Amino acid sequence: VTFMDLDKMIMELLNRYLYCQGTPMEYQKHFKKKIGKCDLRKILLTEYNNNIIIRSNKCRYLVDKESDKENSYSERCQDCQRLTNFLIQKYVINDLLAEDNMDNSDQIVKDEGQEG
Repeated sequence: VTFMDLDKMIMELLNRYLYCQGTPMEYQKHFKKKIGKCDLRKILLTEYNNNIIIRSNKCRYLVDKESDKENSYSERCQDCQRLTNFLIQKYVINDLLAEDNMDNSDQIVKDEGQEG
C-alpha cells in the first residue's frame, strides 16, 4: 500500500461518511424547554463544541451517504431524523400554531376596535 493508495482510501471515507448532527440547532430551544420525562427514554444528550446536542438514544454518530440514500436528511442519521420529526411535531408545530392563533386573535381585536 502506497501513500497515494492510503490518501485515496481516506478521501473516499471522508466523502462517504458524515458526523451525525443530532437534532437541528434551530429547534433545540423548543426541545430543551419542553422535553418531558417520557421523552427522556428516547434521547441522548451529548456535548460537542460547547453545545449540548440532542440525539436519538439509537444514534449511530456516523451517516453513511451510500447506505442512507433514502435518508434525504444526510446531515443526521435516520434515528436522529425520526426523533427530530417526533419532537418537531410534538413541540415546535404546537408552538407555531399557538403563536399563529394569538396573532389571529390580536388581529381580530384590532379589526373589531377599528369598526367601532
